[in-house]
Amino acid sequence: MSGPTVVRLFAAALLVAVGSPAWADWRVMEKSSISYVSLKNNAVAENNRLTGVTGGIGADGTLTMSIDLASVETGVDIRNQRMAALFFEVARFPQAQITGKVSDDQLAALLAGEVITAAMPLTLDLHGVSATLTAKLRAYQVADTLYVNSTEPLLLQTAQFDLLGGVEALRNIAGLKAIAQVVPVTVDLQLTAGTASP
Repeated sequence: MSGPTVVRLFAAALLVAVGSPAWADWRVMEKSSISYVSLKNNAVAENNRLTGVTGGIGADGTLTMSIDLASVETGVDIRNQRMAALFFEVARFPQAQITGKVSDDQLAALLAGEVITAAMPLTLDLHGVSATLTAKLRAYQVADTLYVNSTEPLLLQTAQFDLLGGVEALRNIAGLKAIAQVVPVTVDLQLTAGTASP
């Protein structure tokens, strides 16, 4: 690591340590989404998105996000309704929650204008089940916007979150032979700087 980079990281670390307003709250912007791919009959792949993402990262690095599962967008209205009602069961489980922690070193690197990549442990609360997963992410700051994207898909096991009943319900109503039980998930988040929490 070059001398100037070390100096920038050290200065940024000091700012984080003393709670400088240089790192404030970051709030998820409306253009953010979480995407996943469904595979039907072992041959047909379909892209889906969840656009109702809210929350953000606090000044202390605490990450908290909520996902409105009724915001699922598959490109077909009836499919949206089936995914929401049968797979996610939004009447019982309207939201998913994601929590995690950005480390002091990562905060310092972002303040210094660095691009960070990390395998970040995140807790996902989905369909009444809570589990810790590891997401491989890239984050960087441009002006007052923080960008967070997947570097590779997170492979979500539907059985782990008690979603096999929803998979079977979708398969039956659509007259399919099979729907894959492993779902690749990626994130595309944009966050804007807000006011630090009191």
